[in-house]
Amino acid sequence: MIGQGLRAVAKLTEILRMRSRACLALLILALFAEPATAQVQTVTAPVFASVDAQGVDAVTGAYWSSAGEVAIGRPGEGGLVHGRTWINSGWRDWLAGTISSSGTKYSVSIGARTETFTYSSPNFTSYQAVGSTLIFNSGANKYTYTTADGTVFVFNKALATTGSTTNFWASNEGSIETITQPTGEITTYIYWTASAGGQTAIRPQSITNNLGYQIFFTYAIAKTPTTAAEVTGGYLTRTQAAGYNRGFFFCKDNMADVNATGTCATSTGGKWPYVTYTNSGAFEYVTDRLSNKTTYSFYTSGRTQMQGWAPPSSPTAILKTIAYFTSGAHTGKVSGVTSNGAWNYTYSDAGGVRTTSMTSPASTLTLIKSDIASGWATEVWGDASGNHKTVYHRDGYGRVDRITTADDNTGVVDPYVEYTFDGRGNITQTRAVAKPGTRPTITTYASYDSDSTCLTDPKKCNQPLTTTDALGGVTTYSYDPTQGH
Repeated sequence: MIGQGLRAVAKLTEILRMRSRACLALLILALFAEPATAQVQTVTAPVFASVDAQGVDAVTGAYWSSAGEVAIGRPGEGGLVHGRTWINSGWRDWLAGTISSSGTKYSVSIGARTETFTYSSPNFTSYQAVGSTLIFNSGANKYTYTTADGTVFVFNKALATTGSTTNFWASNEGSIETITQPTGEITTYIYWTASAGGQTAIRPQSITNNLGYQIFFTYAIAKTPTTAAEVTGGYLTRTQAAGYNRGFFFCKDNMADVNATGTCATSTGGKWPYVTYTNSGAFEYVTDRLSNKTTYSFYTSGRTQMQGWAPPSSPTAILKTIAYFTSGAHTGKVSGVTSNGAWNYTYSDAGGVRTTSMTSPASTLTLIKSDIASGWATEVWGDASGNHKTVYHRDGYGRVDRITTADDNTGVVDPYVEYTFDGRGNITQTRAVAKPGTRPTITTYASYDSDSTCLTDPKKCNQPLTTTDALGGVTTYSYDPTQGH
């Protein structure tokens, strides 16, 4: 349905809950594993992104790359995974959670996903209207962010980057403290703080859950920095990430119980997974416990613009390279990616619309049109004429409410699928309208709890109560009162 350059774009972000094929979604390229490196993190993801299989955001021209580095336990079933996503100019931990504000706009970022709210005392209202809520408790100095599935994230404002205080996960409103899922799984974040020379640094040290798994970080300066330069330098320079099953090896959270190098054992009766981070000039290296090394190259020693990477199978040969425009209106945007052939990108802006042209190694052309102000894609063309294209219409919240598919230029009304939402972003009606004279319109429905139910039972209020198929058949659902399943 979409062009060759955007085949993977339909992967949905859970946080924004665009749960149907109606959505041109944020793609986190976990399937294209490219391990990351360590540095203080200031980047967050945009609310909307359209990232193709080469790692290029067709709307912004930014380069993305994502990789899981350390996993302990079964991912998605109680285990913990430490990974990173490169977003244009820096890395973002998958386990990071921050809140930042600019005026009345608040951005909640979990890993490489972001949702925004507007604040009008005392209420926060989501710009995306996807069923999430944000509350600030001034007494506790903490934010509570609850997603539509009932998962609760607590952020501590005392962990914010302000003035002379720097957090490894930069934000001006706070960092994540706990995550409580409807299943009862609780993830807890432990931070260490140090001060010297009028500077204070805060860093994530240990992330654990109540199922016994842990991710533990090591830094260049393990415990006590003595100068301001050490506080903002080595104390915040990550050198290792390791995973442990605390049922077999208990790596303690508190500073006093960690050894002088700031590490727990990486092999104590078990082969615990870990990676180390090193760099030299414009190169960064990630090495696992089996000595598999991934190399990243950058255009300068500041390492803010990725040039390429080499996987462990070929550590001395850069197999994927990224080129950027160096002048003109689109300076800094990706102009080409070389990986199993050359992919070329150009951009043209007119009337608030950006047209991104993507040419594959086989000379196949894909055009993506996007709204520059909002940052979302609106059309994907499979040819230069637009005879074969998919059009994504969005409502005022950015939710895709109609997808129209054109496969010819006959002038006949094109088929489309139309979605109706409730106030929390749940799809309550779907209409599939075919070309005239081909088949009848297919309409399905779903019903959900009221807004008042969400206040008392957020675990299940965004699960359907009933669904009605095209023939009028009704299915009724009930859920576990504890977990909402």
